[in-house]
Amino acid sequence: MQTTAFCSFCPWRNGNAIYALTDYGIQQVGETALPYLKNGDYYGAFDAFLDALPTYKDPLDGADPEKYPFMFTSGSRIPNAIHSRLHGVPANRSLRPVPTADMNNEDCEALGVKDGDRVTISTLRGSVTVNVHPTHTVPEGLVNLYHGYSEADANSLLDENHLDPYSGFPAYRSTRCAVKKEG
Repeated sequence: MQTTAFCSFCPWRNGNAIYALTDYGIQQVGETALPYLKNGDYYGAFDAFLDALPTYKDPLDGADPEKYPFMFTSGSRIPNAIHSRLHGVPANRSLRPVPTADMNNEDCEALGVKDGDRVTISTLRGSVTVNVHPTHTVPEGLVNLYHGYSEADANSLLDENHLDPYSGFPAYRSTRCAVKKEG
């Protein structure tokens, strides 16, 4: 039985049964170990190792916090750029023409960098060199790199095996990094 790509990510559940849109309509395609609601209580295999409420946990990348003191985040996108597909459109690219990392003003001051200075962001996986933009909109200790620049690929800094344990999503917001002023 062939399922559509959409439904391989979005199955419907009823109790512990999984339903998906197949070539033949919506059909039961299996059962799940995911938590499900029964008589007002959740049941499932994840109960043993995942918290029901949001809980802070250190990043899973194993990086030394002394060597990589900042938290790297990516995933924010330039409006209308649709990931990297429309970065070549001049009107879209004009919003942020060069790859730029947003950092807290206090962190930038401690590193001795000003708006437009070049910095190298390094992780255990790799490094990219970008401009820096000091701002109060980013918390201290955080480095935000806009997603989609081919010349500063945020994905090259991430380990493909470092995934969120709840969703399986890549670690766009939980990778340690170091920042060094260039020049």
